[in-house]
Amino acid sequence: MRLTGLFGAIALSIALTTSQETIATINNAPVNVGVQFSRESTWKDLGNVEIEEFEAKTGYIKANLNLRSIPDASGELLRVIPKGTEVKVVGFVKKNPFNKNTYYISEDGGYIHSGYFTFDKAELTKSEPAAAAQPSDPGVQLPVNNILQNPELPNGCEITSLSIVLNYKGYAVDKCDMSDNYLPKWPDLSGDPEYYYLREPRSNGFYCFATCLCTTIDNYNAANGTAIQYKNLTGLTASDLYAEIDAGNPVVVWGTLKWRTPNKYKSGLYSNLHCMVLAGYTDTTVTIIDPIYGNKLKTIKRTTFETVWTQMGSRAMTVTQ
Repeated sequence: MRLTGLFGAIALSIALTTSQETIATINNAPVNVGVQFSRESTWKDLGNVEIEEFEAKTGYIKANLNLRSIPDASGELLRVIPKGTEVKVVGFVKKNPFNKNTYYISEDGGYIHSGYFTFDKAELTKSEPAAAAQPSDPGVQLPVNNILQNPELPNGCEITSLSIVLNYKGYAVDKCDMSDNYLPKWPDLSGDPEYYYLREPRSNGFYCFATCLCTTIDNYNAANGTAIQYKNLTGLTASDLYAEIDAGNPVVVWGTLKWRTPNKYKSGLYSNLHCMVLAGYTDTTVTIIDPIYGNKLKTIKRTTFETVWTQMGSRAMTVTQ
């Protein structure tokens, strides 16, 4: 498959290869924009990328930024650029086939979300907006610490979410150790994700469901002499999840990236599945610990959470002891 974009008057040619790497050529110089074939990128229709070229300009990163290989959050993470870093950009994505967001192109070929970038250095010192008022009902909020799946496990949201819950319950497990040594895996996409993780979380993986994570705990117990106890909550109600929060048990839940409507490939596999941790709730909101989007707690409407969670099969599990 070959894409052709417009880089001013210069053609930007992008060729997808099976080596999980995309090479763009700008003025006959190769630029790595490494598309990784995974659940978070392969379903998208790449279409045409239109880019406006300009002389290198200096700007600044407004918040810690994940520099991506394509103009979308699903792209390969090239590196994290800290807030306040001075960066030179050489182009702007005018037409983005991945989403409606706008991106700048860094000198080294990475894509910078425009919301995290400014040419005005003064913006870096502007005061933060006032925190939103606390809800009248504080509900129940568990002090769960996040663990980021990137960069080691770019497609390992399930095993990272389980590791978050296990650490909260007092088991000092490592996400990579759990993935490499205890997570049941199937080498291709023909397996049943209820029982196996399909392919490899470190590279081209897709996903698994709750039973697979329960088996992961069984494997860990057998190898380490522990007696971790768990519950597979799949098929129960949202009220059952909130009851676990009341009992002090954060819950691994299956939703979608950015809580959008679930999508599937023609094969039937989900294309935008994402696994996270439910850590709290009020009458109107839930608190989500998301292993892919940083350490900030995410608060979303209960109605949104419950709708998407149900659409994804009401899948959940937790660690009780």
